[in-house]
Amino acid sequence: MHPCNPGAQGEDAPDGTIRNPCRAGLADRRSAPRGIRAVTGPGVTAVIPAYNMEALVGRTLASALGQTYPHLEIIVIDDGSTDRTRAIVDKMAAGDPRVRVISVENGGLAAARNLGTRLSTTPYVAYLDADDLWHPEKIARQIAALSAHGHEGEWAGCYALSRFIDLADRVLDNGPSADARGDFFEQHLYRNHLGNGSCLLVRRDAVLEIGGFDPEHALRGLRSAAPEQVAEAPKDRIVADRPVRIAK
Repeated sequence: MHPCNPGAQGEDAPDGTIRNPCRAGLADRRSAPRGIRAVTGPGVTAVIPAYNMEALVGRTLASALGQTYPHLEIIVIDDGSTDRTRAIVDKMAAGDPRVRVISVENGGLAAARNLGTRLSTTPYVAYLDADDLWHPEKIARQIAALSAHGHEGEWAGCYALSRFIDLADRVLDNGPSADARGDFFEQHLYRNHLGNGSCLLVRRDAVLEIGGFDPEHALRGLRSAAPEQVAEAPKDRIVADRPVRIAK
């Protein structure tokens, strides 16, 4: 995957979406490895919690809508926003049956992720913070990694590598690198292999079985009780992570 030119110019649409994915710190689709063009496979739900993210949520949602993997639905949880977040998402979702928008009182990032997980109807869920971006083949590559194991029950999910970007979508640096694979729970106690919340694609039933994200202990993320294994990340960095938060 060729790195993007951080200075590349792109044109922004009125609704806040981006027309040039390379400007968002993402690789051009033409540089993606051939053969990852899935036409069949399990359904995936992108869960996007958003709290007062009018400046960024359009670009985030565009990166989810632009996924090459065809079996994708998107649930945006408007977590009590008081700005134009809901209006921007509604405009982009109009006429697109893949997108559902749910507004709730502000309950925090963990609670919003859990709600989106419960509302999903697919075997897999993938979390996308409303200030982050996905490479167009992010979901396809993760499903391909899991397909190598035949989607066996002991494999709970797949993480991805990332780059850090600024508020103008310019690449700042690479995120953490990791080659962990299989049952690495003990390693994960002292090293965060997932990098950020937008990197994980995971089986919906595994998330629900362990109780999802703990709203009272946000830094702990997913409750640490699942015995399933996690597949190694695709080698390319396919998530763009911003150093800002999206919920109280």
